[in-house]
Amino acid sequence: RSQEPTPTEAPTTAPEEVSQQSTDGKTLVVAEISDDPGKSIRTFQPFVDYLTENLDEQGVVGGEVQVAPDLDTMVEMMVNGEVDIFIDSLYPALIVSNGSGAQPILRRWKDGVEEYHTVIFAQQSSGFSSVEDLVGQTIAFEEEFSTSGYLLPSAYLIDAGLNLVELPDTDTAPEEDTVGYVFTNDDSNTLQWVISGLVSAAATDIESYNEMSEETRDSLVILAETDPIPRQVVLVNDDLDEDLVTAISVILQAM
Repeated sequence: RSQEPTPTEAPTTAPEEVSQQSTDGKTLVVAEISDDPGKSIRTFQPFVDYLTENLDEQGVVGGEVQVAPDLDTMVEMMVNGEVDIFIDSLYPALIVSNGSGAQPILRRWKDGVEEYHTVIFAQQSSGFSSVEDLVGQTIAFEEEFSTSGYLLPSAYLIDAGLNLVELPDTDTAPEEDTVGYVFTNDDSNTLQWVISGLVSAAATDIESYNEMSEETRDSLVILAETDPIPRQVVLVNDDLDEDLVTAISVILQAM
């Protein structure tokens, strides 16, 4: 879904232009960053099929899902023209856009959620009441390209005047005047590491926090919450045909 008004008709291409494009047979490629390619393909292929079925007038004859293991690979794939569309949260989208020239065209409401923010939390038993209490402690972030699990909370802590230093593991103690951080690589790990005492605090998105049981949330204390931001954005390759981009935008807004 998008905030922008939805046109009543998708733009069309002149018959002779369609004929030429169809001969070339463009394959539309949508990509995601993931360590589970099978899951990504199962999730996105129906979406790609839907786009393909509605873009025949623009010469699109097929569609596929590509999966990149990291941001650098995604940037490279976009630069090389291997990817047409990339949908993600703001931080990875910003990195890919800056590195490749890909352009944002729409906001996406993921699972019906328009915007979200990050919650920084600790155990009630810690006695912490603010992020300043984290000096000399270790906080868990999800992964280095996560918007809600890394960019937002780390920026918040830096703005609060705290000195963040990445640690190699949870066994390494931070310096007394710093806040150490480690990556859990999974939201479920993030909560567990706090409960088990591996870390003093953690950061997660508000949706994941609210999905915890009431009993679990009652055992935690929220130290800070970041400002809300758009849930996701849609990037398109800067080399993509302008009429095709317009048609994609119209279809996505009308879905």
